[in-house]
Amino acid sequence: MPISFVLNIDEDSQLDSFQNATLHNPCLGVAASIAIYPHYPPSVSTQEDAKQYLAEHLAPLSALGWTLQVMIGRDSDTAEDDE
Repeated sequence: MPISFVLNIDEDSQLDSFQNATLHNPCLGVAASIAIYPHYPPSVSTQEDAKQYLAEHLAPLSALGWTLQVMIGRDSDTAEDDE
């Protein structure tokens, strides 16, 4: 499982250059950002499929007491079809 750590990136730089990450402060003087990029299998083809896939794979973090919030919806391309 690949995990990439980059140290000595100040909070402002994280905000400016690490989009789609969650910035938090684990303690005074420390800012950390986490970004997750799931690799969905071809079988994920609906919002419910995505929910089930993510729930299954994020469950171990939840079991460790992590608070996770996931939002799922239409992508920009298909949402425009409704307008």
